[in-house]
Order: sequence, then structure tokens, then C-alpha cells
Amino acid sequence: MRPRKGHAPRLLVLNQYYWPGVEATANLLHDLCRQLATEFGVTVVTGMTSHPKAVHGRSVEEGVEIVRVGSTSFDRRRLSLRR
Repeated sequence: MRPRKGHAPRLLVLNQYYWPGVEATANLLHDLCRQLATEFGVTVVTGMTSHPKAVHGRSVEEGVEIVRVGSTSFDRRRLSLRR
């Protein structure tokens, strides 16, 4: 399916972590998505974070739409809960 004339192709990215999280994947994905946003419409669906810069719900940062949804996390010391 081709985008409508005058509309950029859209990308949907799903990842547990995203900026301003401190996880490596959060930062790498942020760099990738903001570069892609120069040519594509980029939406990232990610989990909540307690970082003060993170906006809960929907926000747009550096051309990337960020949608934060509820998620669970389990302590890494209890791997049996993470399956």
C-alpha cells in the first residue's frame, strides 16, 4: 500500500523501553527514530517510566510520536516471574 500523495510513509515501533529511559535499547531506538522521523511518520508504543522528563500518555518529541502504555516489570533477581 502506497502512502497518499503528500503524506510520508508511517512506521510503528513497539519496544518496552524508549527515551528518556536509561536502558541501552531506549537510547539506541531514540537515535534511530528521530533520524527516521525526518522522512517518515514515526510512532513509538512503549512502557511507562518514572523518569521526570517522560510524559505519560501521548507526546511528540523531536518529531516522534510517543505513546506510553501501562506495563509490568519484574525484578531481574526473580527470573521465574519474567516468563
